[in-house]
Order: sequence, then structure tokens, then C-alpha cells
Amino acid sequence: QKANETVKEHINGILSVANEVWQNTGFCYEAKAAINREYFPARSYQSLTLPDGEYDALIVSLGSAKGDNWWCVVYPPLCFINATDIGTDGIEYRSKLLEIIRSFWAKRKSS
Repeated sequence: QKANETVKEHINGILSVANEVWQNTGFCYEAKAAINREYFPARSYQSLTLPDGEYDALIVSLGSAKGDNWWCVVYPPLCFINATDIGTDGIEYRSKLLEIIRSFWAKRKSS
């Protein structure tokens, strides 16, 4: 419940950043966001297991939202089912989207 409230409080900021990043990178997309009830399969992350079922999820749609969902490309660890050893064996997962957002905010703060 608290997570939903926090997302709702910041949804305009999320949209503002998404739209500004798109504009600054030359895209003409408009971002839309909503909290929807979505089905997710069971997932295990180390000692945490989340059962399958419907969960509230922040859905960010870009443009017409008719393209492919790149969530697993951006955040690969979240897409491994029953991946109990995520982050071990020297594997480092990085998010290109997060790197772009951090770079954007760093430039914004310095100007």
C-alpha cells in the first residue's frame, strides 16, 4: 500500500523525466504511466520467493505502446525465474536506461 502511495505521489515526476529524456535524445514519444493490476509468474530471488498472481505494477507506456517490452533487456535479473544465484559468480547486471537517466540528472545538476 505504501509503495502504491509513493508511486502515485511521484508519477508526475516520473512522466516529466521520461518525457524530458525522450525530447533531449531526439524522440517524439510521449510517456504515459498508470498503476495496473498485472499477472506475474512465480519468481525466486536468492532467499525471497514471490508466488505467481496478480500484483499492482507501474506501467510506463511510450508513444503508442505497440512495440516490444524491453523490461528483461533493461533489468535482466528480474526476468530469471527461480534464479537463486543472481549476482554471484562475478556476474554484474547493469541497466543502460538507468545509466542514461543518471547521466541526464548529472548534466542537469551541473548546469
